[in-house]
Order: sequence, then structure tokens, then C-alpha cells
Amino acid sequence: MIKKVLLLSDASSIHTKRWEEGYIFLGWNVYTASFEKKLYDFENFEEINVRVKNKYKYLVGYLKLKDVIEKVKPDIIFPHFIPNYGLLSFFEKIRKKIPYILTIWGSDLLIFPYKNKFKNFLTKLILK
Repeated sequence: MIKKVLLLSDASSIHTKRWEEGYIFLGWNVYTASFEKKLYDFENFEEINVRVKNKYKYLVGYLKLKDVIEKVKPDIIFPHFIPNYGLLSFFEKIRKKIPYILTIWGSDLLIFPYKNKFKNFLTKLILK
């Protein structure tokens, strides 16, 4: 039975806040973690601060995300977006066997995998 969930998503997006509210409505204890600064009030929030501001910030921040996961001890992880939070959750499933359900918002499936062969491979790997 799901009791504690970790929502990994852009905390500056209203959609993330709405997902959190939906999970709370289901009676789950929700923790939200994000590499982006929050613009909304979340019940339990962990900002993952990394000094790298380029496309590698998610990989650099993986070690900090692992600390958040160890602290929260979620029953399931809900990552949003394939190439960042989806990839990190894929790594975590391999490491700790924590299940995850990936939420795709659009461009991460409609544009990202078609940029090059590696991104296409990565998308397929994460979606498996």
C-alpha cells in the first residue's frame, strides 16, 4: 500500500503543485523535490541545490537527490519529464529497487528523443 511518495518535478510550475494536491487528495504523504526554485507552497519540500547551471545539473545533483531519497524513504517515486527526473529515477530504481511511475508532459516525448540517436536510446531505456 502506498503511504509515502516522492514527487520529482519542476517546483516553479503550477502543474507540479496540482499533481501534489492530487496525491494528497488520495491520502498519501507527499514530498516534493526539485532542482528548480519553488514558486508555490508545497506540504513537504526539498530543494536540490546544485551550483552547475547547465544541462548537466541533474547528473551533478544526483548525489544530492540520493540524500533526499534516503531521508524521505518513499514507497514510490513520481518523476516528471523523461530526460531529467525520469533519468534520475531510472538510476534510483536500479540502485534501490524503488518503483517509479513516469509522467510525460509533452516535449520530452515529442521533441527530446528526436534530437539525436543517443537521446532516442535514452528515452527508450527510461520508458522500459
